[in-house]
Amino acid sequence: MQDLNVVVDNAVMGVRGTVFAVTTMPSGDLLAVCKSGDVVLTDEKGKEVHTVPGTAVERLAGIGFTTRPLGSTDPDDFSKSGEDARTSALKTDAFSVIQRDATAYDRLVDEFDDTYATLREKKDILGARPG
Repeated sequence: MQDLNVVVDNAVMGVRGTVFAVTTMPSGDLLAVCKSGDVVLTDEKGKEVHTVPGTAVERLAGIGFTTRPLGSTDPDDFSKSGEDARTSALKTDAFSVIQRDATAYDRLVDEFDDTYATLREKKDILGARPG
């Protein structure tokens, strides 16, 4: 079996299941819900936490992972309500989010430009079609 990793700004998720949902918000918040199997989330310090059916893993910006039981709540409903709450919070504190995103952009733009330039150097190889 081949591993699948999903990388977002503040976590890497190793997917061990087949059905899952990940919601990220501009604020840096993250919500992962697994309907079947096992999804492993790893933060930038290497700390791991699992979400399995019946649980969700939440990470608020600047705070570590928290595992939450879903109880009888449908995973899709849980994800939607979490997304709605985060969107509301974003609207309340949009200026801070814009400042944080501008700082992240400044930090990452040079790395992106360098990587893109390397990719452009390989355009003949990447654009080649099998004969």
